[in-house]
Amino acid sequence: MKNRKTILMMARIGVLGAIATILYCAPFLQFGLPFFPPYMKMHLDDLPIIFAAMFGPIEVIGTALVKTLFKFIAPGSETFGIGEFGDLIMSLSLSLPLAIAVLKKKTLKRYFVGLSIGFALQLVVSFFLNMLVLLPVYMFVYDLTEAELLGLANSVAPDVKDLYFSYGLYISLPFNVLKSAIVFAVFIPSSLTMKRYLLVKNNK
Repeated sequence: MKNRKTILMMARIGVLGAIATILYCAPFLQFGLPFFPPYMKMHLDDLPIIFAAMFGPIEVIGTALVKTLFKFIAPGSETFGIGEFGDLIMSLSLSLPLAIAVLKKKTLKRYFVGLSIGFALQLVVSFFLNMLVLLPVYMFVYDLTEAELLGLANSVAPDVKDLYFSYGLYISLPFNVLKSAIVFAVFIPSSLTMKRYLLVKNNK
């Protein structure tokens, strides 16, 4: 019985990890938006990872790691792994709160509490991660000065005055709000049909 559960868990991680990898790596599944800088691409790789939260924290971590390791090893990393590490942290911050919230008792209340905490946590994490880690790495890798990167940001958001709080407020925060909203718009109606894992009234 234990072996069967382990096999099922590994199968779920494999399938969801493969889907997340495709959504993360395939160029035709990434797209930019005219009101964000051209280097910011929207991709929905968080969708399979948050679906993994329906099964548990191990599935979340495993799915996110599969996606991250494949991106790092196969196509190669242009940011020495820092960009992939940042994506991993942000994916986990979004999905782990839901997995923990519904781990022992899968109720609608816990479901929405987990989603809300994950949404807020990812915004905070992405705000500081971009400001303190990712932007300096991108400037180094792509040989951009602070003024050049600020110019790209100003082309779509004139209110950006620096690459710290101002950038986070007008660029990073809106981008991640929109990305998470799109993920939730697909995830919530789909997951609420999975009554085997959620909305189980007698689940203790």
